[in-house]
Amino acid sequence: MRETMSSLETNPRKIALRILVDVERGKFAEDMLEDAADALGQATADLRLVHELVYGIVRRRLLLDTVIECFSKIKVRKLEKFMVQALRIGLYQILFLERIPDSAAVDEAVKLVAKEDDKRPGNFCNAVLRNITRSLNIIPKKDAAEADPLKTFSVSDRDVAVFDKPIFVSPEKDPLDYVSRKYSHPPEMIRRWLERYEMQQVTSICRANNRHPALHVRINGLRASLDDVIGALHEAQIPYELVNARALRLLDPRGLHSEAFKKGMITVQNAAAAEAAPLLNPQPGERVLDLCAAPGGKTAHIAELMGDEGIITAVDPRVDGMDRLKENCERLGITCVKAVTKNALKYVPGLKKKFDRVMLDVPCSNTGVLSRRVEARWRFNLEALGELVEKQKALLETAASAVKKGGVLVYSTCSIEPEENSMLISAFLGGHPEFRLDGEREFLQGRDIGDGGYLARLTRIGEEVRR
Repeated sequence: MRETMSSLETNPRKIALRILVDVERGKFAEDMLEDAADALGQATADLRLVHELVYGIVRRRLLLDTVIECFSKIKVRKLEKFMVQALRIGLYQILFLERIPDSAAVDEAVKLVAKEDDKRPGNFCNAVLRNITRSLNIIPKKDAAEADPLKTFSVSDRDVAVFDKPIFVSPEKDPLDYVSRKYSHPPEMIRRWLERYEMQQVTSICRANNRHPALHVRINGLRASLDDVIGALHEAQIPYELVNARALRLLDPRGLHSEAFKKGMITVQNAAAAEAAPLLNPQPGERVLDLCAAPGGKTAHIAELMGDEGIITAVDPRVDGMDRLKENCERLGITCVKAVTKNALKYVPGLKKKFDRVMLDVPCSNTGVLSRRVEARWRFNLEALGELVEKQKALLETAASAVKKGGVLVYSTCSIEPEENSMLISAFLGGHPEFRLDGEREFLQGRDIGDGGYLARLTRIGEEVRR
């Protein structure tokens, strides 16, 4: 059971500080923010501030700490945990929240650590943040062409922060340290990416990871056309951008409370994730197995492409996720899904060669969706990656066993790590000559529309099902 925040006072910065401390203890920001919503009730502006502080600070943690250490006599790792978070909260507001005056950001941060019987914590916090503001100038990007890159970084699409002394080491001297700190990613992750991609591509990936994630919705063809959805959004005054003929980007989260959403005309699905079901190419009347299915975005897309005709067996052990899958199917008018709340490794072995098509969306390192999974970058390590790969191998073996002759398997991740993607598929094919690779695709955030990830389509050699 999660610890609730109902006993906390409803100061958004204090709530954010508590969540940030708990995130570093291993808890998940999303779960803690649900409790914050309960504590704040109808105070929507305060809740938005908590969300912005928590997600923004977790993403930008290493950058914030790098700046703090340039103006503090004490290293961040030696500071008391509440002091660290108070400094980050104050600095994040100074750098990234233009509506909050610097003086207010500093004063509110000081209040987080102030003690009646000891003035030193408040004085220290005040001194560090005041030193930073005296050194800092935020200017439009168009005016920053001549600025020293060691003293600058972007704070929005329009503006950059410029300091009066270097914040970073030279990229020529230490490119790993420069990219890691400037774009706030762990060095091990950056090292791996620099081995595979050019520097410009790596920084593009990092910038995408640090942005607020786009809110993509897919049009549910069982309930509406593109024109229907556009008309409904216009009526509700919800701004949007067209992604393609079947998807939109909502520019206002109120779209998720609109009639278009409530009536099942649209459903949340990132543009990259929406490529998986068409690659599977399910046909009406077929038997389809969807493994690791919750919360059901791909399940619903498969059902739509089948015209809700046939049987989709959706399997996942997560009770909450499967409840969401069932709710989504009901809202979208989908009736052909059989939801099975079980472990795929235990459930599927009795279903050998029973399915025309199998979708396998494996648990992964989430390195393609770091803008959404904010803690994932800091929890990435080679040991955890190796454990994930072993789990993925087992799931792929299990999924493959369920594919009938001529049937199709689509393997999907939201990772950009080759061990989870092309290397794993290559190793599988080396041990399974009965399968062939029809095609694979890597999506890179910052290069392609939507999140990063990987898809591979495999066919069990034999009498072909419809392609």
